[in-house]
Amino acid sequence: MAKPKELAKGRRLFQNASAEVVMDQANGYTQVKQGGVRMQPNLDGWSIVVAGHWNFRILRPEWIIEHLTDSKNVGIEIPISNPSLPPRFRFDDLILRADGQRLVVSPESTDESVLQRVELVARKVLLELPHTPVTATGVNFQFVEKEPDADLLRIFKVEDTAALADGGFSVQATSIQRRLESTNGILNLTATLSEDSDVVMDFNFHLDVTFTHDAADFLDSAILGFQDRACRLLDEVYASSWARPLTEGDEDGTE
Repeated sequence: MAKPKELAKGRRLFQNASAEVVMDQANGYTQVKQGGVRMQPNLDGWSIVVAGHWNFRILRPEWIIEHLTDSKNVGIEIPISNPSLPPRFRFDDLILRADGQRLVVSPESTDESVLQRVELVARKVLLELPHTPVTATGVNFQFVEKEPDADLLRIFKVEDTAALADGGFSVQATSIQRRLESTNGILNLTATLSEDSDVVMDFNFHLDVTFTHDAADFLDSAILGFQDRACRLLDEVYASSWARPLTEGDEDGTE
């Protein structure tokens, strides 16, 4: 990859020779438009998830304040349609919830400091509740392209489409799932062409675990690296880039 171009103090982006810089100040991030494609982050698909058997009744505002945050302001949201469902807690620009089978920590922005807090809170829960049975953990990102170009759409041209049409069927959506293995672990990558013709890219960096400390070790200083890997795949494989703003003080514009 080409050396990132420095935009301003503390900001840079992934870029190659064909990329057009697109600044989206209103949404608080920088996009890169490459070959007509601009991926946008969908925060509904950004999270750290730990699968297991969680006692969600432990998660109360007073416990959160004591163990997870310095903030004294912890919001609680209870589903009106079904008050018996576990609540969601909002603090430090993140959302925390547990439903018995999963602990989920989600960011409310793509800001680097918020992502690091998401990671920190997930690890604190794991270390504070070491006897919780766990089975897997994952770091998730989702990006959406609402105006995909022909090159991006080409990956969804599967061989049986014409045969299905001959059989009287119209393909409403196509999803391609891959389980990728590298020296850094497992990536579950899903590319979806939705009924609305949006292209959705889901990244799940996954690890099977048995103990909470294994999950905590996997998440230690990991989320920004996984984000960078997702962005590099978008750029290098799908020619569709999204680049996050970097924190103040990162001035050299190099990797």
